[in-house]
Amino acid sequence: MKVKTSKILVLLAIVLSSSVYGQKFDISGSKKGSKVFYKDGTSEYGKLKFDDKSLSIKYDDKSKKAIDINKVDKFEVYKKKDTIVYTYILSQRNYKKKKKQKYLAVIAWDYENVKVYNEPTTAARVGAFAIGQAVYFIQKKDAPYAEKLLKPYVNIHKRLREYFSNCPSLVKKIGTDFKFKDYKSLTPILEYYNNNCI
Repeated sequence: MKVKTSKILVLLAIVLSSSVYGQKFDISGSKKGSKVFYKDGTSEYGKLKFDDKSLSIKYDDKSKKAIDINKVDKFEVYKKKDTIVYTYILSQRNYKKKKKQKYLAVIAWDYENVKVYNEPTTAARVGAFAIGQAVYFIQKKDAPYAEKLLKPYVNIHKRLREYFSNCPSLVKKIGTDFKFKDYKSLTPILEYYNNNCI
């Protein structure tokens, strides 16, 4: 009886994981169309197909082209009710290992001087236990890589103070005026940094 129950739970976890991944993170492309913004300031519209390591575009005339992800600033995928903005980032982990392989990320906050990303493949990789969770990365303007914002069992206020140590006035406010409760509470921290710490 215990063996059957555990098999059912494992199967349920796999099904739930796939379901959450498919609903929350659609990285197969967009039938409604998309727009790619390049680092040189140009852009183009078409239907995109993309994954962690590649990006391609299909035009109205049915022609296709592979896109070098290193030349992409960001791209927008149009859904029925909203627009999801993606980019490719280099994480601190890869940067330290001197790897130049970027990977797909959703732009969660997009300020001029600081950006926050979340990883769209989290739920698929870690299974049903990742329901409602996401891995977040933060990157200051001109920083060579995005740094993981939260690690288990780490004091988030301490981590944020260390990351924004180049702005003493913000450091004083983190944990007092600006308290981290959830990811929405990052907004005043990011806005303060963007407006006062450039």
